[in-house]
Amino acid sequence: MGFIIAIIHLGIIFYSALIHRILNIHELRKYSGYFSDFEVYAFILVLFHKKFGVVFTRKRFLLLLIVIGVSSALYVSRANFIQAFIFFLVLKGYFSLNKRTLLILISFISLILIGYAVIYNMNLSRNGKGLEALLYKIKNAPIEAFKSKVNKDDWKDFNDNYRAYENIITVKNVVYEGFWGVVRGKGLGSEIQLGQKLYTNDGTVLTEISILHNAFMTVFLKSGLIGVFFMFYFLRLLIKQNPSAHENIKQLNLILMATGIYLLFDNWVLLGLYLKTENKAIIIGFILSYKELLIKKENQSKVIE
Repeated sequence: MGFIIAIIHLGIIFYSALIHRILNIHELRKYSGYFSDFEVYAFILVLFHKKFGVVFTRKRFLLLLIVIGVSSALYVSRANFIQAFIFFLVLKGYFSLNKRTLLILISFISLILIGYAVIYNMNLSRNGKGLEALLYKIKNAPIEAFKSKVNKDDWKDFNDNYRAYENIITVKNVVYEGFWGVVRGKGLGSEIQLGQKLYTNDGTVLTEISILHNAFMTVFLKSGLIGVFFMFYFLRLLIKQNPSAHENIKQLNLILMATGIYLLFDNWVLLGLYLKTENKAIIIGFILSYKELLIKKENQSKVIE
């Protein structure tokens, strides 16, 4: 399925670039898609296929890996790059802390910090093409969701730091409701006034919104700290799976753990499982179902023995 989605995605990209001469990365993503979590899962499963006892010929392995990998990369999605990075580290066992894995993690983090410092000091255009557009997005990413002040009348500041702007006005709205507003939120139908016109990707104009980019803030708006607590509890359940000696179950546990770790980030910048185009909920449900079937078979075999 990931391979089929990748073929469709690459077809849209080549058609847009060759026939319509769309080369600007921002406009290209408008037509071909902004991200694809499904393809990242598919890429990781292909990359680590041996751990799941799946046999590929070398030709099929390379075909799947290259097509899905190239397609995933061409979304130019910061979130998908981080997702693939987290999944790779978890399935390689680098989250089982010992002296070796700690050294590798410190090296990775140091490399990322040095790389970001270099990118941050580069003179990049917000309307750049190709690699420059990606680097500009990377440069702005750590700042975008955490700024405490955003000038809504400065279109550059407003657009580049829109996620932070959403968070700021949401906190103000909920805190204005007082103690019980903070504890239980403003209710399912609550909205926040943007104080500015927002032009969306599908051509509509909004002045108020009921769903934010940030899942934690969306839940905080609707159900306050109580809702946020249950969100973190859900993520804890995903990350902390019961250990098993069964190899396939162990690997599925690692995927669920990686998903939970990634959702900590994804909930902050992309609405997590609440996004209307989200498919991770389906994938999580499938993995949990498959895992329970394996556990059932394992228990049955023990009874027979």
